[in-house]
Amino acid sequence: MIFINKNLLKLYIYLCIALCLCVCLFPTIFVRTINTIDYIKVKTLLVFQGNDDYETNIYVNKGNIIIMFDDGWKSQYAIGYEYMRGKDMKGSIAIIPKNIGESGYMNKANLYELYNQNWDLLNHTYDHLVLNDSNINKQIKSITRGSKWLEKNGFINHHRVL
Repeated sequence: MIFINKNLLKLYIYLCIALCLCVCLFPTIFVRTINTIDYIKVKTLLVFQGNDDYETNIYVNKGNIIIMFDDGWKSQYAIGYEYMRGKDMKGSIAIIPKNIGESGYMNKANLYELYNQNWDLLNHTYDHLVLNDSNINKQIKSITRGSKWLEKNGFINHHRVL
C-alpha cells in the first residue's frame, strides 16, 4: 500500500498552479532567469576547463541540439553526413564495431572522416548486444570491447556508451 500525504500533495498542486500562472503572466522574467542560469553554467564550465576567453564562447540565446545517428549505417554517412556538412553541422553516431565494413555499414575511412570533422563516435557495444537480455559479464565484455576498439582505431575522445 502506498501512503500519500494529502497535505503535501495539495501543497505540490498549489505550487504547480502558482508556477504556471507566473509563467503565463510574467514570461520574460523566466526567460531572463533561464538565460542567466545558462550563462552561469557555461561560464563556470569554461573557466573550469581553463578557458580565459569564455565570453566569446557563450551562446545563451541560441538553441542547442544533438543530432544522433544509430548503428553506423552507410546511408547515415552518404545522406546524413553529406547533408549536415553542407549546413556546417556536426552530429554523433553510435557505432557497432563488429559491423564496420560490412555490407550496408560504414567503413573505417568513413569513420575517420567523421571523426576528423569533429563528429562524436559513440560506443554502441561491440556487437549490438541487447543489454537487458544479457548477464552482467556479457554486458561488461561487449561494452569494454567496443571501447577498446574505438581506442585501438584512434577514436580516443569518444568513448561514450549508448
